[in-house]
Amino acid sequence: MHDSVGRHETALACAWAASLTRLDEPVIVAAMDRLVQPHQPSQSFREDVGPSQRQVNAIVKSGIFFSILWLMGIGSVMALLRGLEARKIITESRGRLPGMGGAWWCIVVGAFGVLVWAPIYLLGIASQLR
Repeated sequence: MHDSVGRHETALACAWAASLTRLDEPVIVAAMDRLVQPHQPSQSFREDVGPSQRQVNAIVKSGIFFSILWLMGIGSVMALLRGLEARKIITESRGRLPGMGGAWWCIVVGAFGVLVWAPIYLLGIASQLR
């Protein structure tokens, strides 16, 4: 209620100022209509605030996919990176976005895959150097 009172006062002040400067009447009417109408957020408002739940879900789903399909260690690295990215987004949302369990899944399983594949790669490289 307080906000609408402020809008009406602003509209009246705008009309008074316009009468002093002799602006065209359509400009005054348009300004008053815009000020008196209640604020309606645009559809893109949620996207302006930050990542949406849909984006976080896509990151976590791809991370889980890569954590299951290790792809000789590359999938594990991808899962680990996607999990860290999702965790960062969820943490920055301050509880607004759920999905921390999926993010941790990606981090833990991805890290496990990296720990399994890293020695295999290092042994393969070492054997080639001999």
